[in-house]
Amino acid sequence: MKCYTFAGGELSEGIAVRNGKKRHVVFVGERGVFNRYATVGFFLKNPPEVQNGLIRTAHLVIVIALDGRRFWTLAKPRNPNDPRIILRVNTRGLYRHGDVGFWKIKEGCEEIAVGYVSRGADPHNGMFNDGLLLVRPGGLLLVKIEGGPYYKVAHNGLGLVVEAK
Repeated sequence: MKCYTFAGGELSEGIAVRNGKKRHVVFVGERGVFNRYATVGFFLKNPPEVQNGLIRTAHLVIVIALDGRRFWTLAKPRNPNDPRIILRVNTRGLYRHGDVGFWKIKEGCEEIAVGYVSRGADPHNGMFNDGLLLVRPGGLLLVKIEGGPYYKVAHNGLGLVVEAK
């Protein structure tokens, strides 16, 4: 599956990774008192290739822990022709008091990991979401950038199409 990032109203190829304690991870959201973060680690047996701090292709693998918890990991792609797309959506934008950045799944998308950042202790100050989604062909997503416009992100079977709404 190809990997893309949609941030600030622009689509770019690849998803940024960070060095974790023992390996690379995709980190969404931010740490903090009123924030939520999530990490998606790399599959240990077959991790995806990292080039210049980005992963451009990956495959999602569900790992079941001994206690029964399920979580997603990223592995080297098995099928290079897989039409699904892994999309990181970051709705951070221009801060305006009380404005919120979010996305709404219309069809054909699944949330893999979701984090958010609050602009202070009061939730009315504003916030934005940050997450990793799996987009299938025909998938449609409505994205609102914090302090900015709405965007329609659609998968037409060949790739992602972004248009301002």
